[in-house]
Amino acid sequence: MTNSLTTTATALVPPSPVAEWHAHLDLQVRAGQMAKDTATTYRQGMRKLTEWASQQESWNRRLILEWVAALKAEGKAVKTISIWLTGARCFFQWMLSEGRIVVDPTAGVKAGSIGTPGGRKRREQLTESEVIKLKAMLRTGKIIRDAA
Repeated sequence: MTNSLTTTATALVPPSPVAEWHAHLDLQVRAGQMAKDTATTYRQGMRKLTEWASQQESWNRRLILEWVAALKAEGKAVKTISIWLTGARCFFQWMLSEGRIVVDPTAGVKAGSIGTPGGRKRREQLTESEVIKLKAMLRTGKIIRDAA
C-alpha cells in the first residue's frame, strides 16, 4: 500500500495594504497606543471609502473630495463625515509613513463645518438679564447659577 501525498503549488498572495493596516491597528491596540473603539472607528471609515470607491483605479485628492461631496449629497451629518474621513486619513498617513505613497490624498480635506457656511457659529447676543448677572459676577467674584 502506497501513500502518496499530492501537493499543489499555490502562490502566496501578499496581503492587501488595508489588511496590513488592520494588523497595524491591532498592534497599536495591543501595545496600548490606541483604544479598541478608535481602531474600530478607523476601520469603519476606511471601509466606507473603499465601498464607495471600489471601482476606482486611482485614489487621489479629487476622489476623496468627491466622496465627501457624495456623503453630503446623501444627507450624512458633518460629524459622521468627519469621523469616516478621519479613518481614511489614518490609513493614508500609515501608507505615507510606510513609504508606500508620497502624498496623502486626504491632506487638507475637511468634512465641512457645523453652523454657518463660513464655519463660525454665530453667537447670540446676551439678554439684558444675562448682562446684569455677568456684571454682578465680575463685581463680586461669585458665580450666579440659574435654577435648572
